[in-house]
Amino acid sequence: MAQEIDNTNLQVNNNPLVSVIIPLYNAEKYIAETLQNVLEQTYSPIEILVVDDGSTDNSLAIARTFECKNVKIFSQINSGASAARNFGLREANGDFIQFLDADDLLSENKIENQIKLLLKSPNAVSTSSIIHFFDGEEKNSSGTGGDNYFLYDSDNPSEFLFNLYGGNGEGGFITIHSWLTPKHLIDKVGFWNEALTVDDDGEFFCRVVLASNGVRHEPFGINYYRKFRKTKSLSSQTNEIAIKSALHALELKQKHLSQYQDNSRYRKAFARAYKRMAVDTYPRFYGITRLCIEKLDELGGSNHDVTLGGNIIELIKKIFGWKAARLIQFCIRKISNTSAKC
Repeated sequence: MAQEIDNTNLQVNNNPLVSVIIPLYNAEKYIAETLQNVLEQTYSPIEILVVDDGSTDNSLAIARTFECKNVKIFSQINSGASAARNFGLREANGDFIQFLDADDLLSENKIENQIKLLLKSPNAVSTSSIIHFFDGEEKNSSGTGGDNYFLYDSDNPSEFLFNLYGGNGEGGFITIHSWLTPKHLIDKVGFWNEALTVDDDGEFFCRVVLASNGVRHEPFGINYYRKFRKTKSLSSQTNEIAIKSALHALELKQKHLSQYQDNSRYRKAFARAYKRMAVDTYPRFYGITRLCIEKLDELGGSNHDVTLGGNIIELIKKIFGWKAARLIQFCIRKISNTSAKC
C-alpha cells in the first residue's frame, strides 16, 4: 500500500495543486512502477487520478492497492485513452495538469522544475527533456534522447508548432508526459478529441499551445518514454481506423494552425507531412494515399524526398518514382512474411 502524498506544503508554501491523470489499460506490468514514480516526485501537493479503461488483466487491482486520499482510482467501460483522460479532467482539482501514460516515467524533479517556470509565466505551457528507453531496460540519464531539438523557449506559439511539424526541415513529436499545462488553458480549448486514436495528443496540444502565450522549456526535468522493439510503424499497421485517425489529426492541426499561419512556409510544411503519409500508406491503403495526394496538391505540392531505405529500393525510386519503389517494397515484405509463416 502506498503512502499518501504529504499535502502540508499546500498551506505552508501556497503551492498550486497538480493533478496527474493516468489512463490505464492492460498495463499490469508497469502501473505499480509508474504510480510509485509519481509518489516520489519532489513537488507537493499532487493528486493522482487513475482511470482504468476496461482492463482485462490485473491492472485495476494493482492500481487499487495504491488508493488513498491523494490517489483516486476510477473505472470506465473501454472507450479509449482520450476518453479516459477526459474522465480524469472532469475529476481533477488541480491548477496544473500532468498527463502520464501508464508505462512511462518522470524524473523526480520534473514537475517541481516545471511549476517554477510556469509560476513566472502563468499563460505559458511547459515542456521537459525526453529520454527514450526500451522495455526491459533500466531508465537512466544516458539513454537515447528524443526529439529534444524541438524543445526550447518560445514566445511565438504558432512558430513553435510550425517548426515541430517540419516547417524548417524534418518534423518531430513531443511526448504526452513532456508537457505540464495550466488547467485554465485546457478549460479554454476543451477536451481531448475522442474520435482520434492516433496522434490525439498532437491535435490536443496543438490547441493548447495556440491558446498559450508561449512555451517554457525545462531541460533538467526529464520524461522517460518507454519504447517497444516490436512496435509497428504507420506503414505496417493493419488497422485502417488508426491510419485514418492519423490523417484526421493532421487535417485538424492544419486547420488550427491556419488561423495563425497561412503562407507559403505553412503550406510547404503541411504538404511535406501529407506526402510522407501518402508514401507510408501506399499501396496497402490506396484510398488514404489518394486523399493525402489531393491534400498536398491543394497546398501546392511537395518536392520532399521521402527515404524508403535500402540502396536498391532507393535506386528504383530514383528511376521509376516512389510509387513503383513502394509497390516493390510492399511485395517483397508480403512474400517474406508469407515465407516466415510456412
